[in-house]
Amino acid sequence: MKLWSSFLIFIAAAAVNAGEITGEAKVLDGDSLRIGTVEIRLFGIDAPESRQTCTISGQIWECGRSATRALAEMIGRAKVRCTWRERDAYARALATCFSDGTNLNAQLVARGMALSYTRYSKRFLPQETAARAAAIGLWRSEFTPPWIWRRGNPSTRYPRKRRSGHPGS
Repeated sequence: MKLWSSFLIFIAAAAVNAGEITGEAKVLDGDSLRIGTVEIRLFGIDAPESRQTCTISGQIWECGRSATRALAEMIGRAKVRCTWRERDAYARALATCFSDGTNLNAQLVARGMALSYTRYSKRFLPQETAARAAAIGLWRSEFTPPWIWRRGNPSTRYPRKRRSGHPGS
């Protein structure tokens, strides 16, 4: 009986961070959005920050803004459904999101507009490998991976937090 009670407490505690939401999404940047009051970070991927630039044939390309536009265009006016099991240090849901049946996380990486964030998941590595081979999106440019770019360009959007083992773009 004691074991069963402990199991139920464990399941209840895990459910506190888990969730699902469907609704109209507001794109915040290339890997973040908001549905209602829930701020969401797309799990397992990392897109250039909005202020980040890349270079194509010596020309500056606003790759961060392009990643944001890519996510917005993929969603259009469709409803977005996101599911998550945990939150990051900024209380954002770390989610996999879908629009019209399309996995947005996977599609951003497949189009070369985000990288597989292998520090946290290797789930989208096949899409990244294909995008790199096809030289599309970021892979047609010279760029700094977003996680390295952020180190030299601290964000004013989120206050600095202690490291929690979760992405904090």
